[in-house]
Amino acid sequence: APHFLSRYFFYAIPSMSFVNYYTVDKMIKKTMVKEILLLIIIGVCLINRSGILYPPIPYSSIAMAERSEEYIDGYKVQKEYIGLIEKQISKDVPIYVSLPDYFLTHYSVSRYVNKPLPNVYYIAHVLKASGNKFKFPDHFVLVYHYPWLGGQFIKKIVQEVSGNKEFSVEVLGSYKKGYFNAYVVEIKKL
Repeated sequence: APHFLSRYFFYAIPSMSFVNYYTVDKMIKKTMVKEILLLIIIGVCLINRSGILYPPIPYSSIAMAERSEEYIDGYKVQKEYIGLIEKQISKDVPIYVSLPDYFLTHYSVSRYVNKPLPNVYYIAHVLKASGNKFKFPDHFVLVYHYPWLGGQFIKKIVQEVSGNKEFSVEVLGSYKKGYFNAYVVEIKKL
């Protein structure tokens, strides 16, 4: 995900480095102590690149994982399931996703898809247009990755159809990497 990294390399990392340097420079007068402390800070930052010193992320959230390079696992999971829906799901089957996935599947500049996927819909827009009552198509796909921004609606719909004898439910893909997980579910009316 190199196109996401520019904000870190050009803004966040240099800014944090300057803050650390000037803080240590103002607080400590001895050059040797200053250098040792700065090396320790750099060492801790390098050790924590993977987020090992942070508490676990309680759910799939790339935004929370941006505290370190943990978010890379989230992007890899997204690439995998978006690749599945782009390559394996027929263009006439509606796919319902949360907001981040909606944007990633509609703008090829994000490099997740080769071209926009017109059969992908943001679940909250669909619910709003239908008076907050999901109208079950005869054949559709749900993608769950993130608990908010539509994810809670997708999870609720999956729970509604699971065990319902009117529908067949098949997990097309289940993905897990680090703290991130996602699944793609195909639902057909019997």
